[in-house]
Amino acid sequence: MAILILNRFPAKLVFFKEWLQESGEELILFTPSYYENDFPEYDIVRGFENYVQSSLVEIEALQLHQERPIRRVLALDESDILRAARIRERLGLPGQDVASAVAYRDKVVMKSLLQDDVPCPAFQRLETGMELYDFVQEHGLPVVIKPIDGMGAMNTTLVHTAEELQPFYRKGRLTGMMVESYVPGTMYHIDGLVANDKLRLVSVGTYNDACLNYRANEGLYIRLLHPEEPIFQRLQAMTERVLAILPTPEHTSFHCEIFHTPDDQLIFCEIASRTGGGRISECVRQAYGVELDEAWSKLSCGLDVQLPETNVPRVLSAVYLIPKQPGRLVGMIEQFPFDWVQEYQPRMQPGMVSQGQLAAADTVGSVVFIAGDQTELAARHAELLAYIEQHVIWAPEEESVEAGR
Repeated sequence: MAILILNRFPAKLVFFKEWLQESGEELILFTPSYYENDFPEYDIVRGFENYVQSSLVEIEALQLHQERPIRRVLALDESDILRAARIRERLGLPGQDVASAVAYRDKVVMKSLLQDDVPCPAFQRLETGMELYDFVQEHGLPVVIKPIDGMGAMNTTLVHTAEELQPFYRKGRLTGMMVESYVPGTMYHIDGLVANDKLRLVSVGTYNDACLNYRANEGLYIRLLHPEEPIFQRLQAMTERVLAILPTPEHTSFHCEIFHTPDDQLIFCEIASRTGGGRISECVRQAYGVELDEAWSKLSCGLDVQLPETNVPRVLSAVYLIPKQPGRLVGMIEQFPFDWVQEYQPRMQPGMVSQGQLAAADTVGSVVFIAGDQTELAARHAELLAYIEQHVIWAPEEESVEAGR
């Protein structure tokens, strides 16, 4: 028997061969063509042009099953969740089905299932500018316009004025988009694992406001909370309610986002049946000793996983995503001189040119660091920012073209 892995990530971020070694099964990896030669240790590797959109991924999976029977299908990335579910259903395999995948991918379906039991902002699926116009007439501004299946705040727009609506009206066709009322306040993320239909690990963190306002090039800062902070238990309880209402898979990593408003309300934003991006997974690993994607992969293949008995972290952790600026990068950090920096992943090199940030996670690089308490974490964040400001240097570029993504 074989395990089919749908994988959009580079080899430096995923270690399926190591994670699934004890299964003793054949590992088949489907990946974008530009990564095809980066996985020589796998039994079969197939590269695909236009990987994210290509139906050949599913067709070749069905054909390959005739020669090498597939027992499990793994998919860790948002773009693979739905088609992995389609393959499972066609082959009669266990794991997340299509109804579950749609509920976790389509934000309108998601909120329609939740809105009677979980506070949600007003929302509307869009087809044309007329639905958008009617929504604004009823609910007012500001609003957020975004893809129904988006991720990482890509193609997400916060609209404050009637003038800012005009490009959407001119576009006319808005199929695949949605609009919802803007919710003021702090955005929290809740990450963890469901194993054997039980919530087994919960991590709570918060963003600065650069997640939605990434065009301001301020840099996204994400820090994890200690369970003793009062908001932690409230956010965990709402997340548990969301997981219970939605058709949640037996085993899954998850990434949930919830607003905390100035008048102390919790308002649901969205949830995904996959591990959070922006190196949140590394923050969780530092704090709890669990690699979410590894645990999720093992659980999905019937392998044993050791998980913490409590949600008390070993340390507090955070990640700062160094923002891109318009222009040419002329000075970059090779490594940080701080022993509390646990991971540094640069994504650009001197000489590369950028138009600025195109999404929240579209960055120069990421820095994960740890501390003993929130006071120390804040102090180290400030020290990190000062060092980055001094050593990451940009020069104007007359004709900027995107690079380093």
